[in-house]
Amino acid sequence: HPLRAKAAEWSRIQGVARLQLGPLDDGAVRQLVRGLHPDPLAETELACIVQRAEGNAFFVEELVGASRGGVPVDLADLLLIRLDRLDDVARQVVRTMSVGGRRVSHDLLAAASGVSATELDQALRRAVETHVVVTAGSHDYAFRHALLAEAVYDDLLPGERVRIHAAYVEALRDGVADGTAAELALHARAALDLPTALLASIRAGDEAASVGGPDEAARHYENALEIAEDSRHSPDLDVSALVLKTVDALVDSGSLIRAQKLLSRHLRAVEDTADDTSLARLHLQMAYTALLTDNDIDWHGHLRTAMQLIPQEAGRDRAKLMAASARVMALKRLPEAEETATEALALAETLNLPKTASEAMTTLVFLDRSVPIEQLEKALQESAERAVRTGAVAAEQRAYFLLGRVYQDRGLFADALATFAKAIERAKSLGIPWAPFAFDSRLQSAQIAVVTGDWDTALELADVDGQSPPHLAEVLLVVWQAAVLSARGRPQAERLRALHDDWRKDGSVAVVGVPVEVEELARAGRLEEALSVGDQAIEVLSSIWTPLFQARVRLTAVMIGVMADAAPGLTGDQRARQVERARSLHAGASKVVQHHHEGGGHWGPESKTWSKRLEAEFLRLRWLSDVEAPDLADLIGLWQETTTHFIELQHPYETARCQLRLAEILRASGDVVAAREHVDRARITAAELGAQPLLDALQTMGASPARGQGSDEALTPRESEILTLVAAGRSNGEIGRQLFISTKTVSVHVSNILRKLGASGRTEAAAIARRRGITV
Repeated sequence: HPLRAKAAEWSRIQGVARLQLGPLDDGAVRQLVRGLHPDPLAETELACIVQRAEGNAFFVEELVGASRGGVPVDLADLLLIRLDRLDDVARQVVRTMSVGGRRVSHDLLAAASGVSATELDQALRRAVETHVVVTAGSHDYAFRHALLAEAVYDDLLPGERVRIHAAYVEALRDGVADGTAAELALHARAALDLPTALLASIRAGDEAASVGGPDEAARHYENALEIAEDSRHSPDLDVSALVLKTVDALVDSGSLIRAQKLLSRHLRAVEDTADDTSLARLHLQMAYTALLTDNDIDWHGHLRTAMQLIPQEAGRDRAKLMAASARVMALKRLPEAEETATEALALAETLNLPKTASEAMTTLVFLDRSVPIEQLEKALQESAERAVRTGAVAAEQRAYFLLGRVYQDRGLFADALATFAKAIERAKSLGIPWAPFAFDSRLQSAQIAVVTGDWDTALELADVDGQSPPHLAEVLLVVWQAAVLSARGRPQAERLRALHDDWRKDGSVAVVGVPVEVEELARAGRLEEALSVGDQAIEVLSSIWTPLFQARVRLTAVMIGVMADAAPGLTGDQRARQVERARSLHAGASKVVQHHHEGGGHWGPESKTWSKRLEAEFLRLRWLSDVEAPDLADLIGLWQETTTHFIELQHPYETARCQLRLAEILRASGDVVAAREHVDRARITAAELGAQPLLDALQTMGASPARGQGSDEALTPRESEILTLVAAGRSNGEIGRQLFISTKTVSVHVSNILRKLGASGRTEAAAIARRRGITV
């Protein structure tokens, strides 16, 4: 570099120190990207910038500002200036090297470049001296920066690019240089040698799948399928088998929607030509993947079609297809699931199919969840161990996940987390962290951590930095992260708004995110907007599930809760309208409760707790609105029950929020001592969680703004506050509910105000207050 000699000179001067700046680490690059980009980036986009920039801050800025996937034009021009210092042969070698990627072996470059050994050595020497290329190991060369390799490659002419790729294909296919199937597939595809690219892509996919790389495997298989669309390139290829391989890889990588779309397209194409066994496999895979996300796919229709196509003879195909059918049936608790799984297990054991037997056994254990927990625990442990021995990875993950859910449903959270951790670590070691049940174990762990108040662990579980998750998996973790951050006082409403389109892909995005968004918007004084978000969520979830979905109870309780919070600041007419609106919401949620009480599905402790909260919030709204106001003793009793339910649920944050509400009501009833006890307990919890908004509400409960006139007969701060509400037309009962004091206490304060102001009544007192500037 031209500065090299001068820098060496300067470094010999006394008092001059030379500081070698290394590249930024990945964390610093991420921080820089987030500072430069106005909106949050998906982890896949962020990871791409981190990988390509390689710690160069200038390159980071250029990539963030780029509107296309390649190297930004200005940056490419700057990078390509380095090539101007090379002669023609060296430039040609560097261009040939760019076709091989960031790093190329000496043998492969020698075979593809077409220059003599002497010319190659001289060209590479010049490229190294001008800092275009560096040596990498004992036998490889690499571009000094990945973006330089991209810029050089992008600068090639189309024909030149095809010709050089063809040279690489020849060298790899003929064994002149060592290379992988993935390299051969890439070069053959770019060289338009499609038959070679097809076979190499399938082999590359198989290799990636065998070493735990489902993302890469799926990409290679999809490339092969694209080529296979023209039967001239693949006359003897079983395309349906390749589709099923691709779907397996997509499912393991967590790309469920892509898997569904691929199956749907292929089924339409082969419905009239494929054999019955192949069609049965395709329909069963379609039914299974359809049940892993929220969608409008007729999974049951696919299952019925598959069952009609399963061969009747008791062979290997029937055993595998029956096991797959039972797995689908079990997810929906169909009555025929047990019989189907039992037959599959018997056939698999007879025909020595250990993986199939593990799948069927796991399904049977899953179906028998009414047995005592000790027996169920033992059965699932044995199922997981059997799956490990037989290499049935999917069955193993399913067994661990189901065992974790058994513990979770019974409130045994420590056991649940330990079991989920096994599934997570095992999946990570197999390279399938986003596969069904593996990712579900991580998601359930995050949920438990949020509920039990282990918020730092929840944030760790939800952190996907450097992990490149599928979009939906990232979103499902983001909403739990947002729940914690919002509760700690970091606004998340705008971030959650950007996820509304994902509600239909997985309803739990709305179930977790909407309560956070609704409460945050309401705290910001945007009540109508908050309620609109809640209404939209209920409408969407009712359409993708059923109007009787369980989470409707929680969503409704949250919506009525923010209406109650806002009630004291509304006029009488506004409060009456809000109560009617809440009555309609309450009626819809009550149907859900009634449905499940009548045997309409599992109604666990969480559902029972939120149904109690629903009633408590509705009574609180009516009390604060003075519309069909409940008896104060009934209101206190219901909030005490709700608080107890959340304590039993081991949910410290919601317990503390209930304690705040209960304290407000107790104080209004005149029981200041009991109110203080609840506030103190809630404050300890809020401080431990770092729940600053809740802590602020607890610390300021009952505090009044400092007003007064500065004389002996001046109004006290409380009296000034009450006078403001009197001037607004509030009754004593309404003032008491808003300030959480008894009506009798308000009456005493009003009498003192009239005496101090020398007013004959409330109207005159309001007029005097306005004249004196006490109220506006």
